[in-house]
Amino acid sequence: MDSNGLKINMETLDNYLRHMEENDCLKSSIESYYLVLKRFYDFLPEDKIITADTSRQWQQYLIDQGYANRTVINRVRVLNELLKFLGKRQWQCDNTLALIGSEQPELTRSEYLRLLQTAKAMNKERTYLIIKSLCCVGLRVHELSCVTVEDVKNGQVIVSQRSQPDKALSIPKALQDELLSYAERNSIIGGPIFITRNGRRLNRSNIWHDIQVVCAKAGVPEEKANPRCLWKLHQSTYEEIEDNIAVLVRQAYDRMLENEELTIGWKQREFKTVTGA
Repeated sequence: MDSNGLKINMETLDNYLRHMEENDCLKSSIESYYLVLKRFYDFLPEDKIITADTSRQWQQYLIDQGYANRTVINRVRVLNELLKFLGKRQWQCDNTLALIGSEQPELTRSEYLRLLQTAKAMNKERTYLIIKSLCCVGLRVHELSCVTVEDVKNGQVIVSQRSQPDKALSIPKALQDELLSYAERNSIIGGPIFITRNGRRLNRSNIWHDIQVVCAKAGVPEEKANPRCLWKLHQSTYEEIEDNIAVLVRQAYDRMLENEELTIGWKQREFKTVTGA
């Protein structure tokens, strides 16, 4: 530990979670904290040093990733509790109140499915595929132009990120089949799939307008009729599944250790020694 930063490791997080357990915190809360802290640990630079600016950087990162305000607030709160445990209350982020009341609307899974059903009923196949690509692949609106026939055949699309390495997004098999079928029926043999009748790439205004038309017909609130809400639904759905898997893995690991303790644990051996004496 020094005046400029504090180096942490997974043992640090385990010690904090053990502290929570000793203070009679609910098991579900401990598991929830573990998931948040593991994501925070992965967010840290390679040296795993936290400083007075880390909590604010963590909050801004979550905002930039498109997380809902309540998610940002909850995750910053978890980090603040860790900093308190480490004796660094002065490093806590204290401006989360600015996020309260400015919550952006979130599209629900049922509303998303209603959009797809409505697009089908209106015979708007291109809009149907745009909505599905944004939500199933996790594309941002400006990245739709990156989706080519070649990418779909390969099962992934490569998108560029500012000041970060390019990322590869997987295209689900069911969506692959729909996109290739659409391209074939519209004589799109190569290059971008989402194009106008004149063969030009769709721009933002085209995409927003098409989604808004379907949204209005589907009875989905107007403020949710945008690509960002579709992207956020992808993020939250994927993360929820990952979190559930992480909980199952941790529970399976704990059960394995408990079974080992029952058979060859030190207390078990002591018990046998005493009773056999």
